[in-house]
Amino acid sequence: NSSRLKYTGTTCLFGLASWPRPERGICFPSAITTKCHACFFPINDHEQCFQFHFPVEDKERNEATWGVLGAKEGKEECKELASRLRKEGWDEEFLNPLENVSHVVRFGFSLLQPRLGNWAFGPVILLGDAAHPPVPYLGQGAQMGLEDAGTLAQLIGRICVDEQGSFDLSNFHKASRAFETMRMRR
Repeated sequence: NSSRLKYTGTTCLFGLASWPRPERGICFPSAITTKCHACFFPINDHEQCFQFHFPVEDKERNEATWGVLGAKEGKEECKELASRLRKEGWDEEFLNPLENVSHVVRFGFSLLQPRLGNWAFGPVILLGDAAHPPVPYLGQGAQMGLEDAGTLAQLIGRICVDEQGSFDLSNFHKASRAFETMRMRR
């Protein structure tokens, strides 16, 4: 297969912070000036998880630095990002977690180019993120996975169950092809 991962130009700092969320629930702030957006959600009463997504030029990216950052490196990078965002006018509510971080992971987003031509490989069918990777910060992967699973279950129920109600695997390839036809556009 000649498919390759192509960097999208977006990098993420994903971390845990010992800083309570002021309100319950998930928050998605963004800024046009910095082309940066974030996602915050509480872990417990005193801790929250954050994701900051920001552009990094192709020439500036360094895939060797993607992964779990050491405590010192993670704190330094988060403080640098907080400083940059503060200058751009971000509210302290969103910068405090960066300055109280305990664990950080850095990664770049990539897409498979060209996309896969098939999702069904014999008895194996790719679903959710494995089949059509969405933007990872809005729960879209979970939603796509649920849609895929429901669609596939309906197709198997209609195509692989005979008139007596017995399961018949001999038609599984028909169900998998119908699934690809219906879901690959999604």
